[in-house]
Amino acid sequence: MTVSVQCPPSCAACISFSTCTSCNSGYYLQPDQTCSSSTSCSDRNIFNSGTQTCQSCPYDCLTCYSDNTCASCSSSDNRQLDLATRRCIPLSQYFDKQATVCMACPANCLICKSLTLCTVCVNGAFLSRVDNLCYTQCPARQFANSQTSTCQICPYDCYACSTHGQCLSCSASDNRQLDSFSNRCIAMPKFFDNFTQICVSCPSECAICSSLTRCSSCVSGFLLTSDYKCVGSCPPRFFINPFTQQCQLCPYDCLTCNSDGLCLSCSPSDNRVLDSVTSRCIPTQNYFESLTQVATLCPSNCKSCKSSTFCITCTSNFFLTTDNLCLDTCPARYFGNNVTQKCQKCPIDCYSCNFKGECTGCDSQNDHRSLSNVKLKCMPMLGYY
Repeated sequence: MTVSVQCPPSCAACISFSTCTSCNSGYYLQPDQTCSSSTSCSDRNIFNSGTQTCQSCPYDCLTCYSDNTCASCSSSDNRQLDLATRRCIPLSQYFDKQATVCMACPANCLICKSLTLCTVCVNGAFLSRVDNLCYTQCPARQFANSQTSTCQICPYDCYACSTHGQCLSCSASDNRQLDSFSNRCIAMPKFFDNFTQICVSCPSECAICSSLTRCSSCVSGFLLTSDYKCVGSCPPRFFINPFTQQCQLCPYDCLTCNSDGLCLSCSPSDNRVLDSVTSRCIPTQNYFESLTQVATLCPSNCKSCKSSTFCITCTSNFFLTTDNLCLDTCPARYFGNNVTQKCQKCPIDCYSCNFKGECTGCDSQNDHRSLSNVKLKCMPMLGYY
């Protein structure tokens, strides 16, 4: 069974005794869903003659006109009337949050757009470019620019700085300390500056470093190498410099050496052996000194040599020529001396000869000589002398 609702006498239709949806003739629907005989509406409402109802003004107006411009504002809303726009705009140090009552700006803000965004500060305050708030004293790592009334960012290394960008103080948590000569916050010992706010720790064995891979001095018990690493002992081909406590490169020929630069041992892979007289690592047989770490292989058939084109002695069954090559057969006018293993010059008349100096062949075409089997010499041919 449906229960009917009795409407107030002024209502033509309602959904409850206090909520009208339309009014009887001579009455007008109010914003609070009641019917009134008056055409004057309450604050923040305006009478609409077309619909015969009171309608809400824009949220910022206390009273308004039919064109939705404000006629007056409420000071309790922290608003004032702008005659140019006919809107109720925020008072100084308040901002419009698209609600009736304007909210107060953050401290020291004269004009703001939100609780976290100041655009103009009160006199004597500075606008931070970091968080867009106003400060009477700029926060750490910023300095006050009196010309622009802003807090500007200090150089990355400073905790506090002057208007000229010189550091006034440093933060220990940044692993920095003030250098009074340069007025910069430099890295503390065992830290290095990587051009960010916080200095980075050096490798544990470094006393001073410029990066994670470049030490310039080492802690006690470690030695600095030529590639700027700190090691417990020097690698092969280096020796400890007793004055600098650094690993210093040995001469190129040594595998290990002493502080005087004399070789103590040699590397077989360098084709070198230790000479006990000179304390140098000299080339092994069939190799020559090329003034590089690894001795160079001599030319083919050389037993010892000075260069790739200069043999000193030859291997078995080869003879050293006058132009310092090793050949199995000596050139014309020379014979192979099996004792000295050198090519020795034949007598002037011989084109070829044996080790006794006896001719075994003559050059008839150029020397005009023929072999005398009796004398074993190359004698002038008929018509020559």
